[in-house]
Amino acid sequence: MNSFATSFSRKLFHSLEERDLYPSHSIYENVYLEIYRVGEKKLEFIKTILTPGLWKTLIEGLGKSNGEGHCMRMLGFGHHLSIFMTAPFTIDPVKREQAANLGMLTNFIVAIYDCFLDLNKKNPLPAWLLYLCSSASGRIVVKTFERFLPSHSRIMVRLVSTYFIQLNLLASNDEGGGVKNLIYRSIKKMYEAEQLIGNDEKKIGTYWLRKSALPFVAMGLPCLLVAVKHQHISAFRFIRNLYRLGEAFGLLDDVTDLIQDELTGQPNIVSKKLNDGREEEEVIDELCQQTIRLLVSVYSEVQKFNLDRTANFYTFYWTPIICVIGWIGGQYHLSAATTSGDGRN
Repeated sequence: MNSFATSFSRKLFHSLEERDLYPSHSIYENVYLEIYRVGEKKLEFIKTILTPGLWKTLIEGLGKSNGEGHCMRMLGFGHHLSIFMTAPFTIDPVKREQAANLGMLTNFIVAIYDCFLDLNKKNPLPAWLLYLCSSASGRIVVKTFERFLPSHSRIMVRLVSTYFIQLNLLASNDEGGGVKNLIYRSIKKMYEAEQLIGNDEKKIGTYWLRKSALPFVAMGLPCLLVAVKHQHISAFRFIRNLYRLGEAFGLLDDVTDLIQDELTGQPNIVSKKLNDGREEEEVIDELCQQTIRLLVSVYSEVQKFNLDRTANFYTFYWTPIICVIGWIGGQYHLSAATTSGDGRN
């Protein structure tokens, strides 16, 4: 982890502790193990989508010493973050799980796409291919030439096609198709932001928020397909909360990737602030305050509602924070003295 990220993380963790949003070491370990366990189960589902050869290519493309373990974490966090996002809604447990699986798949696809893009500097899923994968007739066409595509594109085709098949099954009762169309538009804007931001630092302000937040919007929206009608939260407030969560993680991503992005010429909002001639400590303070404000706002919104306090409720409750801590090395700074006073420890 770079020195900027180390300084940022210390300040961020202290701020989280002050707001009772920093778990004890035991909670961190228990939640992390549960997320990993769920990810292990979900990994078997992903393997059924790909051939053994494509699975091997995917693991190699991640560039990790423990590629399968990395996939388990991505899948586990994607699943539990999606469950966390559904907290304001009354949803049948089976349907909630189906919506969470779609959110998990969204998170996994975005992560794998970014890895392949960084690896090859070539788009593994051109817009025309994404368009074909999104419809039943298009997927039939893709099958006629899929074997001629590069391996990374074949992986994306299979993952994305599975996503749209499952989305259509979940959207069978979507009257008028309003929610489904909203999901499609979010995916389209997310994809466009990824392409348009490129390596042009001038475009960060325009497309950075979309690139950071829309994956979380796409992860959370499927729950609207299965939620009981007439909820006490509007779609606008729900989507706004998803944006806040995505923005917070976008900031964390740019903090941890600062050095790598500078070396590869990728746009980075932290780098932009530093290149504007501002002092490092000033930028750290600003980013820390912004991240805390976003996370506190997300939790404040979620806590307004009567949540489904299942046996795993607190696992889901802590998932975003555990993800933040794991992302920027916080497990090394966990304080055994941390207590929240509300039974969550």
